[in-house]
Amino acid sequence: MEKKTCSTCELEKPIDEYGFDNRRNQTKARCKKCCSAASSAWNREHLENMRAAHRTYTQSHPGVENERARLWRINNPEKYQSELEEARNYKKNHRKQMNSTDKLWRKANPEKVKESRKRWAINHPDKYAKKAKRDWQKRRAVKCNAEGNGITPEQWKMVMGEFGYRCAYCSQQKPLAMDHIVPLSKGGRHDLDNVVPACQPCNSSKGTNSLLMFLYRRLL
Repeated sequence: MEKKTCSTCELEKPIDEYGFDNRRNQTKARCKKCCSAASSAWNREHLENMRAAHRTYTQSHPGVENERARLWRINNPEKYQSELEEARNYKKNHRKQMNSTDKLWRKANPEKVKESRKRWAINHPDKYAKKAKRDWQKRRAVKCNAEGNGITPEQWKMVMGEFGYRCAYCSQQKPLAMDHIVPLSKGGRHDLDNVVPACQPCNSSKGTNSLLMFLYRRLL
C-alpha cells in the first residue's frame, strides 16, 4: 500500500489516511488527524467570529437553516431519533441545572424572550390559542376558589382611578391588568384590598412572587 509522510506530525501513514485537495487536485500534505486537530484549534480561536457570521447569515437568509435541518431529519431518521433520545436523557438527568441556567438567561435577555414568545405565537396559532385558554381556565379556577368578596367592574375602575390609570409599580401609563398583591396561588384574597393596576411587563415579572420579593429583584 502506498504511504506518505505527514507534513505536521512527520509520521509515515497509508495514503487513505489523507484527504484530497480538490483545488490542487492532489492528496493533502497533512493527514486527516492533523487536519482535524488544526481545524478544531482554529474554531476555538475564532469562536466568537464564527458565531457572529452565523447570526448574520441566518438573519439575511431566514428559513434556510430550518429547511436544512428539516431535510437532514428526513434523510437521517435513525440519527435524528438517537439524538432526540440522548437530549431527553440529558434533560432528565440535568433538569435542575438546565432550569437554573434557563432562568438566568431569561432574566438577562427579557427582550429576546419576549420576541421568541411572539414568534412562537405567530408560528403556532392553534397551540397558542389552546395555551391561552388553559391559562385563562387556570386563573379563573383560582379566582373562583379564592377567599374574598370579589371585585365588580365599577370597583376596578375606581381602583385604577386611584392610581391615575397608571401602573402601581412603574407609574407608566400603559394598558393595565389586575394584579393581586398577595398572589391567589399563595392564599391571597380576591378583594379590593389586595388588588392594584399593573402593566403587562410588571404583571408578568411579578408573577406569583410576593411583593417584597418582586421589589427586591427589581433592585438587583
